[in-house]
Amino acid sequence: MFTVCVKQIIALANALGSATIQLIIIGLVLSWLRWRRWYVVVLHYTAKKAL
Repeated sequence: MFTVCVKQIIALANALGSATIQLIIIGLVLSWLRWRRWYVVVLHYTAKKAL
């Protein structure tokens, strides 16, 4: 699901032919993944504390 979304976004960026847009999208995706990983770690840690 997520990879399909990324592929569509990259295809759109390629169609627009703008390297700047590609860089911005990649940056957003990476920051989202980093935030999500941090979120999962915090959830895991709090779950361990609760147990």
